[in-house]
Amino acid sequence: MLFADMTKRFVFLGCIFLAGLYAQSQTATQEYLLKSINLYKICKFTSWPQQAVPADTFVIKMIGEPRSGENISIPADRRILDLPVTVKVVNSMDQIYPCHVLFICESEKQHLKEIISYALKNSILTIGDTENFAEQGVIVNFFIEDEVVKFKINVVSLNESKLKLHSRLLSLAELVNKRTY
Repeated sequence: MLFADMTKRFVFLGCIFLAGLYAQSQTATQEYLLKSINLYKICKFTSWPQQAVPADTFVIKMIGEPRSGENISIPADRRILDLPVTVKVVNSMDQIYPCHVLFICESEKQHLKEIISYALKNSILTIGDTENFAEQGVIVNFFIEDEVVKFKINVVSLNESKLKLHSRLLSLAELVNKRTY
């Protein structure tokens, strides 16, 4: 009898633990789903220079390891610049080009200066979700405030990249007018 009670308690505690992990997973999944949606919308309000990248596919790359283990994803039926969208995960700078958008994960902090410099020279829209990335030069940086995904735009980096963002998009963002690195 005592063994049966202990087994029930163990199973119950195990279920609570797994439910907690599931809830954390769902929160991370929801967060990256919202960031993916926002990334898609930002791209719809962005103009790239004509010679920026090949125009047969719209390429989004993600460099580094995301904190939550989640990746940016765009549904296969979505199009940006009237092009089909491809999302790829890369591990090094030599895999960045060609792309339109580069999502930079926190794990790339130590290489951020080089990544930003390369991306700006190649008119790549840089996006991140790490605190102070916008202040360090990432063009768009997501953050969560009051359980809402918001974003900052680094105007200095935007101008240097030769990308153009629609004024509506700029009006929704917190603007950063400096770059510190």
